Amino acid sequence: MCLKSVFLFIFIVSFSLRTISQTNYTVIKVIGGIQYKTSKKAMTQGDVFNQTEPLIFSNSESKAAVINKQKGRFMITPPVSGNLNAQANFVPAMGNISSRAGLISNAVELKNTFSGTYLIIEKVQVKISKSVYPMNDTSFFYLSYLYNGEEINKKLAFMEDSLIIEKESLFTVDGKPIPIPDVSAMKLYYLSADVSTLVCQFTAVFPELNSLKAEVTILLNELPVTTFSEKVDEVCAYLNENYGKPNVDNVKLWLMSEFGLH
Repeated sequence: MCLKSVFLFIFIVSFSLRTISQTNYTVIKVIGGIQYKTSKKAMTQGDVFNQTEPLIFSNSESKAAVINKQKGRFMITPPVSGNLNAQANFVPAMGNISSRAGLISNAVELKNTFSGTYLIIEKVQVKISKSVYPMNDTSFFYLSYLYNGEEINKKLAFMEDSLIIEKESLFTVDGKPIPIPDVSAMKLYYLSADVSTLVCQFTAVFPELNSLKAEVTILLNELPVTTFSEKVDEVCAYLNENYGKPNVDNVKLWLMSEFGLH
């Protein structure tokens, strides 16, 4: 190798190391315990730390959502080796998803919308074709869940072709509010001609709004995107990865009311 090539190689390595050492991440959300090895302090929301900072994970389930303005979002997870003191993994976050919006026109689309883990920010409205699932006094949807070992059935509100699921009205028994779980197992039924048909089972996630707003505030502050549509896409991707499938219209309305975005 000639002297010129040696100098070029040294320059590239040196530049790469400087780039890594200058890469800082802002913490959006911490799940489980993570500690900075040098300072022994716990990682908390809003922290800014360098990629080279050694981390200690409390257990194999500990992780954190972080963001860098240039590189984007990442999930920090424990080392693959299983050594919780080894170098952490920086896993690129999930990309944009196709969040459900628009009219649901068949049973398969309805099932796919809710199946799995479904995020509800206070209230969602889902448009459903009247020709497939008419909604009126005798034909309607209802949700079923368990509370203290008792099955609770809740008729869901609707407005024309929009099915409405509202957290506040969902969690009442005999007119009195009950504790609202962060995550709840639900069964969605459709009743018509006095016959109930199970549409699907899913896990409903109801985030704590102050925590959610704090997370999304950091996300929006660090995002390089500028348009409302881009912000909605990024927020939906974050919510899908950390909470559950979001309803894009639900997210839009929440961003407009809480952050004044449009």
